[in-house]
Amino acid sequence: MVMDARTEIAEALAEADIPMDVGRFIKLLRVALRTVGRRHVAADPTSQLTTSDVEQLRAGGLRPSADLAAYHQVRARTAAQTAALLASSMSVGQVAERLGVDPSRVRQMLAERALLAVKEGGEWRVLDLQFGDRRLVPNIGAVARAIPQGLPLVGVANWLTAPEPDLEVAGTPVSPIDWLSGGGDPGPVVDLASEL
Repeated sequence: MVMDARTEIAEALAEADIPMDVGRFIKLLRVALRTVGRRHVAADPTSQLTTSDVEQLRAGGLRPSADLAAYHQVRARTAAQTAALLASSMSVGQVAERLGVDPSRVRQMLAERALLAVKEGGEWRVLDLQFGDRRLVPNIGAVARAIPQGLPLVGVANWLTAPEPDLEVAGTPVSPIDWLSGGGDPGPVVDLASEL
């Protein structure tokens, strides 16, 4: 049986436990696709290199190619990850409810850059990955302020959730979020964030 795209999207959202209307998700996907932008690479990557550079790449085992399939796959994957982050993000009202504060306090936190958020359609969307059970991950505000403005949402989320070699617990690298959640000193995470 062949499913239409809307049904597949609805099933994917349900599997991810994201209670969202398919139409809303498609709008978020469009926003995500705009963040990826149009391609900005030369049709032939070797056109920007000297003959000597191309020969050195080939001698090293690399095969420069005009085939952009891998590039397009990365762009599509980035757009999908961005859409998923937006779909699982929260509105100002949802954050206020989760934290047990007034929405004006959440807007103040956004103005102070104490929350990781992005404006989508004129409204703030706050990333849920910075929350524990009913509260913010300890010291996430200091880290959020240290992250340079304008970085892609997916890049920030990936950095926060991937093991970081400079943050170890019992000899094992942990992610910045896990480090902070476990009560680790925020200083090293703030330093790393400022270097992104």
